[in-house]
Amino acid sequence: MKRSLVVAATLLGLVACEKKPVSIQVTPPTAKMDKAGMTQTLAATGLDAENNKLPLAAATWSSSDAKVATVDNTGKVTAVGSGVATIKVTQEEVNGAAAVTVEIAQAVKVEPSEIKIAKADDKPTVKATVVNEKGAPIAGKPVTFAIADPTIATVDATGVITGVKDGSTTLTAAAGTLKAEVKVDVAGMAPAPEKTAKADKKGKKKK
Repeated sequence: MKRSLVVAATLLGLVACEKKPVSIQVTPPTAKMDKAGMTQTLAATGLDAENNKLPLAAATWSSSDAKVATVDNTGKVTAVGSGVATIKVTQEEVNGAAAVTVEIAQAVKVEPSEIKIAKADDKPTVKATVVNEKGAPIAGKPVTFAIADPTIATVDATGVITGVKDGSTTLTAAAGTLKAEVKVDVAGMAPAPEKTAKADKKGKKKK
């Protein structure tokens, strides 16, 4: 009797061990990377019909686009270039996947490429965008503005430029270590010659 129980228990154990996953869960399901060479390791877990976790014995990993990201046989993902890649893990006919987004900031693009202020009430606005190596804009990257000579012109946080006096200076748009510069030319801030002459005459008469 005891022997029968042992055999039965062994058979039940073998049946349990032979359970195969009906789905594979990948965590995290999404990943974002912003530098070439940056890595992140994904984890894969097999699930049976009751969502019980099962080990994956011979899972293989693959990337839908090796130009965006690569993956090794441990689930370690390495960023290559900007884009979106699907990282897939497969065991027999069952698979799971995670979406990996790579956005590598390459430069700051400023528009217009040159700013000219011709009169006191001119207040041009510059737009600065961080772009990847393909020239596509990257959302959510803050840009700060600065003017080299604030006695000639000033700029606020939204990119609105105000002329102060005639002259030329440089505006810098920066996002982290990335920078772009544009020339700012200011004219028409000085009083007109006729008005200056009239003011001088009135001053002499009062004396």
